[in-house]
Amino acid sequence: ISFSGTDPLSIRNWIDDLDFFKTDYPLCDGCKVHRGFYETYLTVADDVRSLLSEYVKAFPSATISITGHSLGAALAAHCAGDLYSLGYTFTTLYTYGMPRVGNKAYEQWYTSVITGTFRQVHH
Repeated sequence: ISFSGTDPLSIRNWIDDLDFFKTDYPLCDGCKVHRGFYETYLTVADDVRSLLSEYVKAFPSATISITGHSLGAALAAHCAGDLYSLGYTFTTLYTYGMPRVGNKAYEQWYTSVITGTFRQVHH
């Protein structure tokens, strides 16, 4: 599952990036996440779940990997949490240039349940 980064020509992507107010995250107590990233993931979550369900039925022994860059990395993190909550297992999560997605409680929850994460950030 792959999520693209911010398209510099997309006003919608810029709005999503700049909507940095925190919102409650339903998968863990006390967790707050970047509203723009989370709401953007929710716009594609049903499609991701549906297509993944079809994929798993067609290829039951295949592995699942998730990746994303920038905005897409934040979406990949939300996808990983969503799939975890639905009982899916995935082998790896690769993120590149991922911005901060949530508060400390979210980070602690995320690192405790999402294993196999590789995060690449250049400064």
